[in-house]
Amino acid sequence: MLFASAASAVVLAVPGGFRIFDDVATLYGAGRWVLLALLAVGGLVLLRGRPVAADVAATAGLFAAGQLSATGIWAVKHWRPFSGMVGTGYNILPLLMPLAAVLAVAGAVAAVVCLAVMRRSGVLAAQTHGYQRWVAFATGAAVAVGLPVAMLGGLSPITLLGAYALLFGLPWGIALAATGWLRRDAALTAGALVTVSALTAVGWSIGHSTDWPSVSFHFLTVAVVSTVATALRLPAQGR
Repeated sequence: MLFASAASAVVLAVPGGFRIFDDVATLYGAGRWVLLALLAVGGLVLLRGRPVAADVAATAGLFAAGQLSATGIWAVKHWRPFSGMVGTGYNILPLLMPLAAVLAVAGAVAAVVCLAVMRRSGVLAAQTHGYQRWVAFATGAAVAVGLPVAMLGGLSPITLLGAYALLFGLPWGIALAATGWLRRDAALTAGALVTVSALTAVGWSIGHSTDWPSVSFHFLTVAVVSTVATALRLPAQGR
């Protein structure tokens, strides 16, 4: 996880450096650095070897690593049009696109490591009630499919629909669906991270999106849905 964090930091720093709040400095933006920090902290916690904290760290690391990998996949296709529009990185596209692939692979490897830790510690073998699993699955599926469509206002253009799915819908939807199968501490971690991510995205949309009222409404809806879904795991039953 720490190795993936270091590799991802190199990728995110080219070509914008640490001008993470400058819209035209880089394709990635400040949110990817937050995910990177979450992954790095998770790796450091795992080094300490404390079981309870390690389980939460692995869950948070999986959430971050999955989104970093999805970001890399998205960036491979979007660096060229982005650089064409704003001029950033246009002269080093042959470098930027392979680096995006490095981000995708590093995130995927870190995600596999996190899954292995979770499986070994029993986080993935929670004895939850049937209704919890079905509600979690339905909620996750609704976010994964419905959020990108709602943000776009339809099913086209398909490339933008895929971008919204990779960056928002799928990571958040999968995390919410997993809350019905994870042990209670890990489920609460996953649900809370979706809520925080959605609220953070609201702030991003207000500052960067010309259609921010509509986009913010969609993100706020996800935050509310995630909070309710997470609350289902608050009782002690189903640990």
